[in-house]
Amino acid sequence: MLRHVLAFSKFVIKAAEVVSAASLMVACAINFVNIVGRYFFHAPIVWAEEIMQFLMIASVFLGAPILTLNRAHIRMDMALGLFPARMRTSVDVFGQLALMVVACTVIWLGIPVILQFIEFGQLTDAAAIPVAIPQSIIPIGLSLMVVAVVVQLIERSTRSNPSTTQS
Repeated sequence: MLRHVLAFSKFVIKAAEVVSAASLMVACAINFVNIVGRYFFHAPIVWAEEIMQFLMIASVFLGAPILTLNRAHIRMDMALGLFPARMRTSVDVFGQLALMVVACTVIWLGIPVILQFIEFGQLTDAAAIPVAIPQSIIPIGLSLMVVAVVVQLIERSTRSNPSTTQS
């Protein structure tokens, strides 16, 4: 059962990676079309800058979970190397737990703000889309980062204790 949960979690994180890449490509396409419209036809796309900002936010926050899962995000490897070999695993796990605490704090503080946007029906200035939609990407991405850390910690514990992998 645990194996299936881990596989599903990885699938969702990889799906977020695809959405992240697609967001970046769409932002580049909008930028190209906006440049052509502005400089060749003197008709810029009014909402382009706003949507590109939202797509960049989506690209970052939906791309971060796969980096976390692959341990490819920026870490303090030099600082970790200063610790004795026996302590490195504990310090590394502490760092992952600290990431979870920070992410959960931002999620906890961000959700009421998003609910307020929904309650007030606030729309973006140029594109007139609900503000809650792009703002929701941040807690979604951070939640997936927490899932990635949990997957890592479970896999680390099952590697160090092979008897738990039988489930």
